[in-house]
Amino acid sequence: MHERRSPGHGQARSKDDAFELELLAAVGLIPPAVLDIAPVMVPVTAVCWVLLMVGAMITHGRPGQFKFVMLNSVYLLLAAFIAWAASAPSPRGNQ
Repeated sequence: MHERRSPGHGQARSKDDAFELELLAAVGLIPPAVLDIAPVMVPVTAVCWVLLMVGAMITHGRPGQFKFVMLNSVYLLLAAFIAWAASAPSPRGNQ
């Protein structure tokens, strides 16, 4: 018997899946930075966000959705900046 695969097999199952990933990434970025709880999670999450945006750019680029590729590249640059800024030494020292 042959297994039938749905179109788009291997991609996110729905838009809700992508939204859930983005929501989890935001939860990993905002509370640690604001509440100063596990601040090491901010650059780690930002790097994961960069990887997520690379995948999103590939996914949107294949069918020719170049507006979304550009939007994802903006998100990627923002996440890369956050990762760089959060991993830089603090000018305040160890206070």
